[in-house]
Amino acid sequence: MGIWNTITKLTYEFISTSTEQNFKNMQKKNLLSDEEMKRYKDLNEELKKVKKAHSEYISTENKKDKQIKKANSNTELSKEEKEKIIEEAEKNFEKFEDYFFEYGGGSKYGDKVSMREYMNEISQEILEIIKSNKE
Repeated sequence: MGIWNTITKLTYEFISTSTEQNFKNMQKKNLLSDEEMKRYKDLNEELKKVKKAHSEYISTENKKDKQIKKANSNTELSKEEKEKIIEEAEKNFEKFEDYFFEYGGGSKYGDKVSMREYMNEISQEILEIIKSNKE
């Protein structure tokens, strides 16, 4: 799971960086209409918000996974102690997840998969704007 999260994060960071540079270039060259420019800016801002929420979620999920891994690898703990630590880590993450998707940063997006899909949709729309104005 960690590798997928890293790849996803790097992909969206690359897209964000390249779209900001493309935006600046198109702005200088007046390649976008005012309407396209506004849409482009709005999409970039929305992508940043979703990425921030996704990053918060993934960071917390990774923290839980590290706690579980640490407990499992600790040979000094009894099986019961390990189970208690793991149960606590999962319980804390479930609380975070419930709050995050109900009231917090992820409340607009549904769940982790929906956030990824939404980031992909926004990225595709941004790329379409860029592509249509380069032709």
